[in-house]
Amino acid sequence: MNSQNDTVAGEEPDADFEIVSADPAKFYKTPAAIAAADDISTEQKLRLLHGWQQDITDRQTASSEGMTLSPGSPAPVRAITLEDVHTAITAVGAAEPVAPVGAMRTLWRRLVGTEADQA
Repeated sequence: MNSQNDTVAGEEPDADFEIVSADPAKFYKTPAAIAAADDISTEQKLRLLHGWQQDITDRQTASSEGMTLSPGSPAPVRAITLEDVHTAITAVGAAEPVAPVGAMRTLWRRLVGTEADQA
C-alpha cells in the first residue's frame, strides 16, 4: 500500500484492496500507517480502519465470553487498541469514530436479552 516501512514485511504492497480490507492488520503495522497512506482514498482508509475497529471489538467480545486464541495462533507483537484506531480515524478526517455493529449488537443483547437477537 504505502511505503514498504508502513506495510508488513513480506506482503505484497500493491495487493487487491478487497484482500487488504478483509484483514488490514496483515498489511499495515498500525492504524496510523493507514491514515498516513497516500495511495488510497479517504473512503478506503475509513473502510480499513472501521474493519480493524470491528475486529478488535469482536476479539474483546470473544474474550469476555471466555473464548481464547487457539494454540499455535500468532499473538500480535504489539496489541493495537481501539484508541489507536479511533485516533487514526480522527486523523483521516472522520468527526467521530462510528460504533461498530458488533458493539451495538452486544449492547442490544445486554439491554433486551439474547432472545431478541435471535429474532
